[in-house]
Amino acid sequence: MARTRATGTKTTRRTSAPERDPGANRDSSTSDDEEKEDDPEDLETDAAGDYPPIELLERNEVTNFYRYTLGFSPRAARSLYLDQGLHDSSRIIKIGTHETVDKLCKIVGKATKTVISLQAQQNLAMLVYYFKHLERTSRAVPILTNVFLSDIEALDHHRTVEEERAKTHRDPDPTSVTLDGTSAAKAFNQMRQILTNMRGVSKVPLAYVIRTRILPPDSGGQTPNLPYGYVDSPYASHEDEMIQRAPILAENREEWHNLRNLETLEDTGARHLTFNADNRTVFQVLFSYWGRNPAWTNVRSFTRQTDGRAAYRALYRYFFGTNSVQTQTKSVLSNLSSFKYDECRKNFTFETYVLKHIEQHNLHNELVEHGADPLNEDMKIHYFQSGITNRDFDSVKNAVLATPENFQTFDRVKDQFMSFHRNRPTSDGPVRTRAIASIRGRGGRGPRHPYPRRDGGVPPQIAVDRCTHIQDRTYTKAEYDKLSAAEKQRLYQIRKEKNTRNDSSGRPRSRDNRSISSAMTDQSSSRKTDQSTPRKRSATEDSDSYNTDDNASLFGNTDQDIKTDKRAKNRANARQET
Repeated sequence: MARTRATGTKTTRRTSAPERDPGANRDSSTSDDEEKEDDPEDLETDAAGDYPPIELLERNEVTNFYRYTLGFSPRAARSLYLDQGLHDSSRIIKIGTHETVDKLCKIVGKATKTVISLQAQQNLAMLVYYFKHLERTSRAVPILTNVFLSDIEALDHHRTVEEERAKTHRDPDPTSVTLDGTSAAKAFNQMRQILTNMRGVSKVPLAYVIRTRILPPDSGGQTPNLPYGYVDSPYASHEDEMIQRAPILAENREEWHNLRNLETLEDTGARHLTFNADNRTVFQVLFSYWGRNPAWTNVRSFTRQTDGRAAYRALYRYFFGTNSVQTQTKSVLSNLSSFKYDECRKNFTFETYVLKHIEQHNLHNELVEHGADPLNEDMKIHYFQSGITNRDFDSVKNAVLATPENFQTFDRVKDQFMSFHRNRPTSDGPVRTRAIASIRGRGGRGPRHPYPRRDGGVPPQIAVDRCTHIQDRTYTKAEYDKLSAAEKQRLYQIRKEKNTRNDSSGRPRSRDNRSISSAMTDQSSSRKTDQSTPRKRSATEDSDSYNTDDNASLFGNTDQDIKTDKRAKNRANARQET
């Protein structure tokens, strides 16, 4: 059946070709004669008999592409064109993922009763990925029959890397980050790194959402920038190319690239569908990291739209306006001039001094991206040498002054000073530093002391004077425990004053070292003192009896003598004997 060019009606053509089994399996190695017999419609012509129809020519070109470029059999190639409707590039882009390609090949193989080779299946999957990559990098998708197998295979490695990354990569858990005038440059740089490592709907790094230019570098038409992999390509990697070229607007008109100010497109340009989804994701990421900072109040108006790009740009203008960048630049220069090194001290060595300078250089480089003037190498060297006041480094300074052509960068000067520092004798460092643990005291009651710390100290005298209800009487333990510290101190002072008045000598007793806890709740202490007095006297008498005779025996002559001595000392026995 064929449609004529003049009338558009279907005509039937009889052929003398022998009938063939429709289920016969054929591969790409079929000869030309067999291909003609297998596909008799290729010989159809129009009513005049001059040329075949245009639709037939297009079909033959596409099926030949499937056969000779991708490696499908003639029956499978016709099925892809006729049954599956894969006529051009726009329909191949809609196939989807690699799993969809596998299902498609199974359907075609079952319908045509042919076995589709693994190579043909992989080539079709790479073709789909190739077209999708061109679309996500804002490049014109070529005609299907103009694609070469070498173009497809150039992205095979990157496709494998993306598939493996999707299996193992996990986005980090968001944590709150400080965002203020001091840490703004560092925070924005960190956010760009976070979004670069995250992927959007089309596997593009989310950092493209916050890029400065809303349009890609070119329209992707006549002479676009060469893709990554070519010699003169301006991109450092596939990720860098996608970040700079991923579509933000739904259209990429060529006349828009002639505009000097693209700010009007930020408000009026229609957004790409993929960008809208990625833009909401970026807003959630920004809120997770920066939402708790006071500066977030500047972007609360974008919460309802969840516009991540607008929120990022608003915060950027707030921290990196003209005046803000100048203020931060002055702060960096002030820090560089304030760093001083005289000798190695605890937690500040020469390495620390060098790292502080490098940190400020990196911070200034981040400000350069936001409009600050670059810091030349001479100024870096000047700040570095001016801060070193140790006379041991004078020889290095003289060497730098003698041969300035050898020390034109900060890294060369820094390496020279570091080499001298490592080789010089350390006379000012470890000798003067002493660990705190080497200074031993008398064992204070610190948190690691084996005995617990005493509760509180002496309360103020004003609080003690207010406790007028405290009387000098006997308190039980329960009553004493209920007293406050001021009440206990009041009781202690009353008893101390009483004891001072009752002292016959007229001199106050020395009780300065007596604590509050030593005030007894009853008179048991005095009773214990009275009972201890006779014990001390008896012990004195016993000691005097031992010194009566130096020549006497240490032990009694008999056991009876020992019993007699014990009975004599027993007062009860003495009274009974009397």
